[in-house]
Amino acid sequence: MTGTPTEPRLHGEARRVKAAQFANEYNAGASLRGLAAAHGRSYGLARALVIEGGGIDGGGRLRGRGGARPSPRGPGQNTEA
Repeated sequence: MTGTPTEPRLHGEARRVKAAQFANEYNAGASLRGLAAAHGRSYGLARALVIEGGGIDGGGRLRGRGGARPSPRGPGQNTEA
């Protein structure tokens, strides 16, 4: 068989421990993609573990998507004189 070796499935206490670890790293500022890459897991599993581990501040939620948002007025159109 070729390809990347896979990590064993997570069950029970091992999954709870990993979920807490992922949630702590996520709360410290790590991205879901960064967590997945750092731990050799899929994005979907990283997302699930962060939610299971409590998400943002233990509320089971995730941060909103990042990136700059354009101003509704457009650049350089300041209303103040």
